[in-house]
Amino acid sequence: MRSVMLSLVKDSRIPLHFQYNYDLGIAIYDKLMVYQDKVKPLHKKSQQGLHTLSSLIIKDHTISKDGFEFQTASLVVRSLDDMLIEFLKLGISMDQYLSLQKVKLRVTGTRITEEPNFNSGHTSFKSLSPILVRNFETKNKFIFEKEGLDENLVNGMLWAYNNYNNKTEKDLHIHLSEAKRKTITVSNSGQQLFAWLLRGEIHGNPDVLKFAYYKGLGSKTALGLGCWEAFNGSN
Repeated sequence: MRSVMLSLVKDSRIPLHFQYNYDLGIAIYDKLMVYQDKVKPLHKKSQQGLHTLSSLIIKDHTISKDGFEFQTASLVVRSLDDMLIEFLKLGISMDQYLSLQKVKLRVTGTRITEEPNFNSGHTSFKSLSPILVRNFETKNKFIFEKEGLDENLVNGMLWAYNNYNNKTEKDLHIHLSEAKRKTITVSNSGQQLFAWLLRGEIHGNPDVLKFAYYKGLGSKTALGLGCWEAFNGSN
């Protein structure tokens, strides 16, 4: 399990459109072609998701009617598989540009980030990218109202953890203090859904917390969704 921070420079003069999560996810997929050829495919219907990525972390920007204007940004990519991060770095060394439609982001550096200490079995958290929450009972629907968010997040993550590790773990609890709805894009046809920007507390088996940290919360995490940060205090 590994997490990497990418440093980015925007070489295009045109603004980045607001709902860029899908394009960002596909740009990262493009850097993982060798991984998919040599290790395993990433975009099969029955395939368990192995990675998550944050939204762009932009400190200084302006907003126009067409999107974001900025010069530099950062991006976090996390994975359950160390090799995926190494192949991502390889893909970047072969082509340093991430293409988000007409916007070009140049990767100027990569840095492996430290893992939070989950030994206490408890942490505060906030989403670094929108979290798409699937209705665990119906499977083919998503949660668009605040009611049931925490329960469905827990059920989905426990299923993913147990399926991946061949276990029957039940110790995971999520308590939300903030939930804001955010429109996202989930396909090249422009299909849009509601996802969530979340803050709260998460506690349970430390191994499950670590798994959730690297896999990401919710569904379709590889499409610029589901990434979260652990913190203590009032961050």
